[in-house]
Amino acid sequence: MLDEAEEKNFDHVVSWEGSQAFRIHDRAMFEKQVLPRYYFQTRYKSFLRQRKSDVKSSHVTMCSHDLTMS
Repeated sequence: MLDEAEEKNFDHVVSWEGSQAFRIHDRAMFEKQVLPRYYFQTRYKSFLRQRKSDVKSSHVTMCSHDLTMS
């Protein structure tokens, strides 16, 4: 998803934040365009709840975890 964000012109919605985190810039657009395409959820809260086990979230719009590193 993050690698395609720039290619498919939705990096204004979600993008890398450094090398180990990503930032959701537009929550409404993320729910509408990104979640249905890449995840089974359609709600932001469900997305965060599912990620809770493997994601450390210091801010509701920025998440990081070890698997973001390639």
